[in-house]
Amino acid sequence: MASYQIRQREPLLDKATQATLERRGKELLGLGMIGLGVVFALLLASYSPEDPGWMAATDAPAENILGRFGAWVASPLNVIAGVGAWGLAVGFAVWGGRLVLHQGEERALGRMTLLPIGVAVAAVFAATHVPNADWPHAFGMGGLFGDTVLGALLGVLPMSPGAGLRLLSVLMGAGTLGFGLFVYSEDTGSYAVGAYNRELFSKPLGHAVQMKAIEILKNFNVEKIEEVVDVIGSIKRGQGRLFFLGVGGSAANCSHAVNDFRKIVGIES
Repeated sequence: MASYQIRQREPLLDKATQATLERRGKELLGLGMIGLGVVFALLLASYSPEDPGWMAATDAPAENILGRFGAWVASPLNVIAGVGAWGLAVGFAVWGGRLVLHQGEERALGRMTLLPIGVAVAAVFAATHVPNADWPHAFGMGGLFGDTVLGALLGVLPMSPGAGLRLLSVLMGAGTLGFGLFVYSEDTGSYAVGAYNRELFSKPLGHAVQMKAIEILKNFNVEKIEEVVDVIGSIKRGQGRLFFLGVGGSAANCSHAVNDFRKIVGIES
């Protein structure tokens, strides 16, 4: 049975234009995230429990800088997470800046998804401290969430409440710091296989593997790779054919390559 190959359309934009648009898009997204971080900081800094919101029904004008909208958003954040809610402002601002500067941008989404966990840990840590004189609520500085989790943890620890509170303060402080360093940092988490480099045994395995991968990738000749891409592109435009030669186990690799170039790239192989 005869088979016919459908010729794929050329892309609307060349690779350089696509890359430029992608960079500008990330920068705009970063600016938006910075703006969102500033909004969170403003509404949290100007929060007043007397403002109209979920917890207070009043016709009085809002003292919040962002008006009634700011008051309605700030109220549940402070009541639920307390001081820990400031982690949202810091998170959006930091990763917005990284997107604008193109530093660690490929990890932004993965790290930001962990931000709520960091806020929760920070809330419990804040709950272990005695509220200062300016704290306007009857519950602790970690909000209702922080107080609830702290009380549950103190109830299961096999020690006195005072000792348990000190222990949890240290643990939650370390957890807040750890989450902060992980969520806000641009560390690639690069890891090389320690068996190939004894100096890497002191580092986590994951860090070692990616470090080794980065080291290898840096040695690639990008110009040669682009030349190969250009040659393959000319073959496709000329409706030519690619031949793969493999002996032994390499024959299996060639078989996979033939399928990929036929089905994905659209080149007869």
